[in-house]
Amino acid sequence: MSFGGQVLRRTSGLLGLAAFLLAACGSNPPDDEPDPDPPFTQLAKISASNAQDWDKFGWSVDLDDGQLLAGTNIVQSPYFPEGKAYLFSRNSGGTDAWGEVKSFAASDGLDMDLFGYSVSVDGDTALVGARWEDNNGSDTGAAHLFARDAGGAGAWGEQKRLVASDGPLSYRFGNALSLDGDIALVGAPGSSVAASYA
Repeated sequence: MSFGGQVLRRTSGLLGLAAFLLAACGSNPPDDEPDPDPPFTQLAKISASNAQDWDKFGWSVDLDDGQLLAGTNIVQSPYFPEGKAYLFSRNSGGTDAWGEVKSFAASDGLDMDLFGYSVSVDGDTALVGARWEDNNGSDTGAAHLFARDAGGAGAWGEQKRLVASDGPLSYRFGNALSLDGDIALVGAPGSSVAASYA
């Protein structure tokens, strides 16, 4: 049996305390066509070290080459109302242990920013959206860029805060995002016209 592409599934419901890592598996010989609909098996159940009820940990998830980034959706939680995101590494704590290596928070985080609503990780860079951040006006939103060696080797410090150049109130910049190398794509569904920024 061989494992193919790994995928993440987030939990549903109110508490949302876990994300699940799954892998497509099959037994196809090298010369056979890949199974177009392979079965999936659970590899790991991922939880934050300080998870609390109502955190909705696993609201957003991304996976890149042995790194897993998971965010929260803190709307009603009394624990981390500004939001958080968590980075896990495949072999941290043991082979395939998927141990937590970093907890992210915004340097300017405030209650109800929804930091962690969207996440993306690519190599040595992580991007976390805060769609209700108010620093440029009510719910204008922002995305926070973290780099592995910013602030020291393996420190994963915050490197930059991204905002829309023309963002009005309720822009919700950071609602969705994606990283690919040195390009970041960030959605802003509150725009009067559909908008994304790269």
